Amino acid sequence: MALLDSLPLVALLAFLALQLAAAGYDFLTLTIPNPIVYGLAACFAMVGALSFGDIAWSSHLAAGAIVFALGAALFYFKLFGGGDAKLCAVSSLWVGLGELPLYLLLVAVIGLLLALVLRVLQPMAPLVLARLPDTVATGLPPSLYPGGGVPYGIAIAGGAILIALW
Repeated sequence: MALLDSLPLVALLAFLALQLAAAGYDFLTLTIPNPIVYGLAACFAMVGALSFGDIAWSSHLAAGAIVFALGAALFYFKLFGGGDAKLCAVSSLWVGLGELPLYLLLVAVIGLLLALVLRVLQPMAPLVLARLPDTVATGLPPSLYPGGGVPYGIAIAGGAILIALW
């Protein structure tokens, strides 16, 4: 049985809240704070230690290690942010090897859709920004500005949330 299939409500809510915090923070700042990643890792360890459900530790740890290695390689080649690599790896701990392919597929599809939406919105930003007061325009998330990055934490968290609620 996968870990996410057997979570008590409080653990599921903590998992969802931390994933949403990561996605929201990445959208607003293009960074994912370490405390969010540490919180997900700590919750995983607590849930496992308290034996909520039948946890296949080797599956979950292997999924996290594989995705961490892939994320580190993507980070090295500047294709992935460091926070994205850490969030994806810690989210994979929760998913395990059995659901890892589906999780990574969901992350890729959500990421592609997000990139396409931003590709359309970013060129429109100068027109919108010109009409906004300076105090409002300077407070817009960096991902909405032309040339802004893609807050991939949204895709990573979205895939994890979909797997958890599936």
